[in-house]
Amino acid sequence: MGSWYDTYELTTIIISAISVLCGMLVVIMALVLYWIKPSLRHVPSIYLSLYIGLADALYRMMALLASWSDFMRSNQDNETWLRICFWSVYFTPVWFVFLTAMITVDLQLTFLHPGVPREPFQRFYLPLATVIPLIISLPALLVPHIRWLPEPSRFGFSFGTSIRNKLFGIFCYDLWISLGIAYCLIVVILVIVKLVRGIHYIEAVHLTSRPSGCGGGLSTGCHLTHLNATAPAEATPTPTTTVTTNAHTLSQCSAAYCDGHHHSTANSRPAQLVKTLRQSAIRIMLYPIVPLVCQTLQIVSYRVIIDHHRVLHFMATVLCSSQGVLNFIVFLLNPVVGEVLHHWLFKRQLQRQEPIIYGQKHGELNTACSSCPQFAV
Repeated sequence: MGSWYDTYELTTIIISAISVLCGMLVVIMALVLYWIKPSLRHVPSIYLSLYIGLADALYRMMALLASWSDFMRSNQDNETWLRICFWSVYFTPVWFVFLTAMITVDLQLTFLHPGVPREPFQRFYLPLATVIPLIISLPALLVPHIRWLPEPSRFGFSFGTSIRNKLFGIFCYDLWISLGIAYCLIVVILVIVKLVRGIHYIEAVHLTSRPSGCGGGLSTGCHLTHLNATAPAEATPTPTTTVTTNAHTLSQCSAAYCDGHHHSTANSRPAQLVKTLRQSAIRIMLYPIVPLVCQTLQIVSYRVIIDHHRVLHFMATVLCSSQGVLNFIVFLLNPVVGEVLHHWLFKRQLQRQEPIIYGQKHGELNTACSSCPQFAV
């Protein structure tokens, strides 16, 4: 029995330590992005990811300390520490889910309600995602009876009756985690459906039936009404099935969400636009996956006796402890991160080449620089 508990504790400590490191890397990288391009402070997917990384680091740090038997034995009589640690393991995952939900709100406004301005809502993302979990988790600080239990390391608490204990678990953790995951899943499914319909529409209209004068790209002179006249009947959108007003609007939505700013794709090739939309759909799918994978099994494991379902508890611990790692991967896949870092490295390379460039003639310098992409970073 002791061997299983030792494995459980060691696994939690190792994976939690890696997640803490990954969470701090997200925070550091987000701050570096702010330094490179200050305008990214207003991009929700970046500044909310910074706080998600902070939530991951705090969450797994407290879980790491709570799983460290020797440390907890030396502090098991410190009721203040026990309350803070107990509160943190409830607050931080709910905080993470609410932060992810705010990214989903921005996703919903961008793709499903493109006519609604996002800026008035964006200022409330972080305050709402922080204040609400603080209020929800407040009973964890006020629990009347709390103690630390070894093998495996966990907390024992009591609000006086079993019904109160169950209500605490439901309304301070289970309910909000479940609602957050459900909301993220629903919005992401709707967005992906819209993107897939948009991909099919663009393929049918622009790639299979190209009217004269439009060439191979999405020219600004090729309006949707003209394209509809030559499109197959099944490809022509209706007021209830259309994915967007036109391909340009859909591509702008994708650009606004994935790149953090609007840029015109009216002259892009349809095949490239389809590729971009497919990549956007794949990236968007990642947002609800992390809370779904990391928290769903954890909710189930809290409702069963650990000695009767050791495998379930072990799997729940591994997945929950991996939250920081998975969020780090999602952050790295954010196209804004790769784009800004690439542009910054490109500028650094140009700066190192300045002695050679300035040795050229003025006309040659202009020619060389005009072929380089211009980046406003």
